[in-house]
Amino acid sequence: MAEYRTVRMSFWNDPYIEGLDTKAKLLYLYLFTGPYANNLGILEVTRRKIAYETAMSQQDVDKYLADFEANGKIVCDSAHNLIFLTRFIRHQTSTSPKILQGLKQLTASIPSPIIAKALCVRYPQVYGIETYPPIPYLYPMPTVCIP
Repeated sequence: MAEYRTVRMSFWNDPYIEGLDTKAKLLYLYLFTGPYANNLGILEVTRRKIAYETAMSQQDVDKYLADFEANGKIVCDSAHNLIFLTRFIRHQTSTSPKILQGLKQLTASIPSPIIAKALCVRYPQVYGIETYPPIPYLYPMPTVCIP
């Protein structure tokens, strides 16, 4: 007899998702699975298009996107019709050197400084910034200032 195991999906087990109403769940899932996101988790799509494809009113889309942004789940730049999913890279891609190199190449095409800054803060390794804590030295070291 074959042994069956229950596969737990982290998306549905997330306490944040469990607390959303039906329309909000639909919209959040749409953002992750829709055809507009690149590998960085940046979507270039109008709110009108989102409303049309999810059969929600534009007011509902605006309300839920504002809620997601207030909760740190997305960063919006309405001037460029961009939405950055702050947890996309963590949930969708690995951090292998080849994937990381591809993500670094995509950063050059980000037209929004708001989204670029949010990406850098959330995933500094994509920009090649090491996040290791500095090693405290017992004795000060003289340094040479090189312009």
